[in-house]
Amino acid sequence: KTTKQRRSKTKSKTTLLLHQRARPQSTMGKLILQVGNLPSNRLALTNKVYLSKKVHGYLVEAQGPEQISAGPLVAVGPHVYVAEGNSAVPDDKIALNGLQRRFAHLSLANRVEVRPFAPPPN
Repeated sequence: KTTKQRRSKTKSKTTLLLHQRARPQSTMGKLILQVGNLPSNRLALTNKVYLSKKVHGYLVEAQGPEQISAGPLVAVGPHVYVAEGNSAVPDDKIALNGLQRRFAHLSLANRVEVRPFAPPPN
């Protein structure tokens, strides 16, 4: 291979890695997201978790809009929360308030499994 071909291949691998880091990892209906802080302290009063608008849209599609009243339910580890989309949250993060992080024994920048949650039927 020529030097130009090797450089092009290395550049494309680097670009691919950068794009992969900026996207949430998804396997079989669950996401691996990095724990982040809320975009605004006022949002802590809602006790919701916040995702990017894009990831929130995926969850709404996965659960079906007819089953969602207050917002999609997500399991963050063993804990269930109502999720809401927020444009200030990056695609690879989930924003939790301080009490949620403390209760779940998580700190900022931890990676956590996030899954859609469907309550059992009555």
